[in-house]
Amino acid sequence: MLKQKTLLELEINNVKNKRDAGIKYISNLPMPEELINSEEIDNKIKEATLNNNKSIDYEHYLQQKQKYDLRVSELNNNKKRQSETIKAKIDYIRSKKLPFDNLEINEKGELLLSGKPIKEQYFATGELLRIVPVLISSLNPELKYVFIQQFNLLDEKQQKIVEEYLVSKGFQLVAEIVGEKEIENKHCIVLKDMHLIDESSAKENIL
Repeated sequence: MLKQKTLLELEINNVKNKRDAGIKYISNLPMPEELINSEEIDNKIKEATLNNNKSIDYEHYLQQKQKYDLRVSELNNNKKRQSETIKAKIDYIRSKKLPFDNLEINEKGELLLSGKPIKEQYFATGELLRIVPVLISSLNPELKYVFIQQFNLLDEKQQKIVEEYLVSKGFQLVAEIVGEKEIENKHCIVLKDMHLIDESSAKENIL
């Protein structure tokens, strides 16, 4: 019995020593800080996430703006080169001698006669038939040939004026006239429904 008592006391002492060692270990641990409200932490995390997203969006904006600015700069430079090329061409054209004293080329490159564009709304058909062939031949002096469609839309007076003016400038004239009357003192090719019906006159005209 004494032996059992002694073993039991040793076991009790052993347990007490372990308990005391545990108490001493726990007492040496640092005291934990007071718990912080998790809602405040969650809000800070959300705010940090929003700020990060804003930063990413801003970086994307800067990249896109850089690309846009580069593109705009390229387009502006291209427009500038085009404008310089057009101006050089217009200056070159304006430096050339024109066939009429009252003919000019404005800063837009438009051809003007007496200050007016050479178009039907500004000039009569007879005037255009005298002006345009001379302008064309000034570019190619060896090609002095004029084909006038619907020549009989002009009255006889205008026909004569146009014919005499262009012939005096050395042009060969071919005029389209619709009608049934013969035209005296002219070399004619007679067509009907787009078929030649006067072969003798045609051969004479070719020769």
